[in-house]
Amino acid sequence: MSRSGEFFRLLRLIPSQARLALGVKGMVWASIAGVVGLVCCIVSIVEVTVSLRAADIDRTQRDATEIATLDQTYREVMRTINALSLGAVRPKPNEFPAVDAWARFDAALATACTRDFAISAKGQRLSALCDARLDLSSRISPEIAAYDPPRRLLQPTISRELIAISRNINEMTEIVDRDAAQLVGRMSNHYQAAIIVMTLSTAGFAAAGLVLILLVGRASALHHEQWRNAAAAAASASEARDLLMETIDALPAGAVLYDTEERLILFNSVAASITPALLRPDIIGRTYENLTSEAGKLREAAGLGNGAAWTAEQVSRFRSKGRSSTRQLPDGRWFEMFETSTRTGRTVGLRVDITALKNHELEVERARANYQALVDSLSDVVVTVDEKGIFTFVSAAARELFGLPADQLVGRHIKTYVDPGDWKRLTKLARELRNSAGDEVRQLDFCLVSGGKRRHIEARMRRSLSADGEPGSVLSGVLRDVEERVQLSRRLDDEMARLHSIVESSGATIVMADRDLRVVMVNSEFATLKGIAKEEAIGRPLTEVIGYPLDHAVLRRWLEGPLDRERALPVRYSHTLTDPQGRKRIINVTANPVLDDERIVRNIVFLGVDDTARRETEIQLFDAERLRGIGEMAATVAHEVNQPLQVIRLATEVSIEEMDEARARGGVADPAFLQAKLERIMAQVERASRLVRELRAHSRSTTGEDAARFDLGAAVHGAIDLTQHMVQQSGITLKVAIDAALPQVFGHISRLEQVLINLINNARDSLCELPARERGDRPRLITISAVPASHDDRAFLHLTVEDTGPGIADHVLPRLFVPFVTTKGRGQGTGLGLPLCQRIVEEMGGTISAGNRAEGGARFEILLPAATAPLSAVA
Repeated sequence: MSRSGEFFRLLRLIPSQARLALGVKGMVWASIAGVVGLVCCIVSIVEVTVSLRAADIDRTQRDATEIATLDQTYREVMRTINALSLGAVRPKPNEFPAVDAWARFDAALATACTRDFAISAKGQRLSALCDARLDLSSRISPEIAAYDPPRRLLQPTISRELIAISRNINEMTEIVDRDAAQLVGRMSNHYQAAIIVMTLSTAGFAAAGLVLILLVGRASALHHEQWRNAAAAAASASEARDLLMETIDALPAGAVLYDTEERLILFNSVAASITPALLRPDIIGRTYENLTSEAGKLREAAGLGNGAAWTAEQVSRFRSKGRSSTRQLPDGRWFEMFETSTRTGRTVGLRVDITALKNHELEVERARANYQALVDSLSDVVVTVDEKGIFTFVSAAARELFGLPADQLVGRHIKTYVDPGDWKRLTKLARELRNSAGDEVRQLDFCLVSGGKRRHIEARMRRSLSADGEPGSVLSGVLRDVEERVQLSRRLDDEMARLHSIVESSGATIVMADRDLRVVMVNSEFATLKGIAKEEAIGRPLTEVIGYPLDHAVLRRWLEGPLDRERALPVRYSHTLTDPQGRKRIINVTANPVLDDERIVRNIVFLGVDDTARRETEIQLFDAERLRGIGEMAATVAHEVNQPLQVIRLATEVSIEEMDEARARGGVADPAFLQAKLERIMAQVERASRLVRELRAHSRSTTGEDAARFDLGAAVHGAIDLTQHMVQQSGITLKVAIDAALPQVFGHISRLEQVLINLINNARDSLCELPARERGDRPRLITISAVPASHDDRAFLHLTVEDTGPGIADHVLPRLFVPFVTTKGRGQGTGLGLPLCQRIVEEMGGTISAGNRAEGGARFEILLPAATAPLSAVA
């Protein structure tokens, strides 16, 4: 449609729209107001036009303009003539100002003469002047051209004519002024009338406009009220529609609505997920047949069958209103689809998700097939027996057990295949099951006889459920061939009996604990050693049974996680306990972790061997070796004790002299002097007492003492006190470097002192045997150092004793800690010192090793574990 056509169409719509907005009465009032306003406008325009025409302003203005121009040009002529006559103007050569002024006046007069002036006095005078213009111009122009004062002046007749022209022009100017005044008066009268008319017209127009404004306001108020009502209705309708759509979208089923012509109106999100084509922007308004036809073409293009036939079938189902169909989507979901009619003739399509039901049906079918396959694949025989003892079902595994196919066993009595000695027990079991209230499972072992062979069978039976879910009289269960298990059990019992006899007759103490460090097994030797019954030990914490059995750091490593081969090695240590007779027993224990398939510790086996007799003999030898060393140190101790005695004697003599001199003077001895001497005496007494205590402690046997925590530095200084004199007498320097922050160790301090004394004496002997020519400039030095160390996340103390002697021969070094092996001459050593040192260090949980220094001399290194918390804190 063209723009003009659209415009006219809008014009045609205006009346109907105005009538709709204002109503019939409003239209009448609007028409009246419009007519009144239009009449007022026309009257005002007519009155203004009449007023303007009556005034004739344009003609009057033109006349006044022409007369004013004529007067101005004439005055210019007269001013030029007067200026020339007075000499005020000196014209240049070829300049004629009077002639030019007269020419302009003549041109203005000629222009005025061409006008059609109204018949008046002004017009009559102008006509007379115009009639004489040519005659005047012919007489005056030559005179003005020849005018050259003072040589040539104007003639008197010419001057009189110029004055007459001036008089006519002045009269015409006066006439023009009078006409203008009259025109103003007329215009004032006409404008007063026009103003009154315009005022009345404006009032009428304003009244008409006010009526229109009131009508428009009323229409606007009505429209606004209708708009609010319509908005409220629209909001209510939108809320109802949103609620409907929300309800439809909340449905677990797909919902599609078609109108009476089978055109799509709306659908929910579930329906869109089932049929993605519904998400197309142009889908609303399409008919079901059209949509199905497109889907059929797509199916045919995808090779899913005849599209036209499928379309016809779907349309027929749609129009049948009740017939359902089942469809599986590409994502695997199943939907049941059917349509139903509404009271208004519309069609509602429902798409119900039956995936769970369909999967359940398929699962049931698969389960039934799998169950049958499973039953047929079982090595156990699945059977059902009725109340008479007849087989009603037998699985395929029956051939292996009964020697007959399953179908041949069905209908036979079970008594045929049961050993007569077990039949009564089997019938009793069946009777108890049938009389039981629930679905209890009973187990019975019996002997099955088939083909002349007897086999041990394990039967697990229960009552089968009837159709209504209640237990029935039919028994079902499985028959398992346990012949091999019975034979293995018998052999296992025999093996366990032999193993038990070995464990009980081994003479060793055996304890097994689980991961929680609770005892799970002990043998008779342990029960005898501890004086308790084996049953009392089972289940108790390991620490209550055998005290402090193993370093807790080793236990933590074993129990943390999978163990490699190196970390799973057995641990050997010595343990002291008291038997029921009160005698202390020394047990050499080997702790061995038992790993499962994942190399996790499941049990720990402690194997203990009573080493009391051998250790007592060994200790006697070691005590003899220690006493021999004490004899060697006797002279040293005597010398060390003699020095404090000499100091005490000297201090006593000086004190006596001081008191004698004071008595001779008749005065009193100096108290400060005597106190200083007494304090010196006390210090020397303490030194001698300490040396005696060290010697007594070193010579005393520690067999009956309990181990305790002690400082390593105290043991080092105690050993130095007992050996320092002999070392110094040999010209050897003893150097000590001990870290101040050393942790404590666990054991006997006197035994560790014995180790250090032995190592210091060996180093002294080695330095004394070294000839001076072989030693050269190397100093005679023994160094003892101790620092903290760590190994496998455990705290240790590293103690080193080294010398600058000749070192250890290579052929002796590997056998250095073997008893009775010595590098000293006959009668100088027994070869028990270093084995004694090794035994003491190992009892403390440490290690000792020997080697040679690169710069010459021997080095002995001792690694002792730092004192830790008891085992119970770890467990």
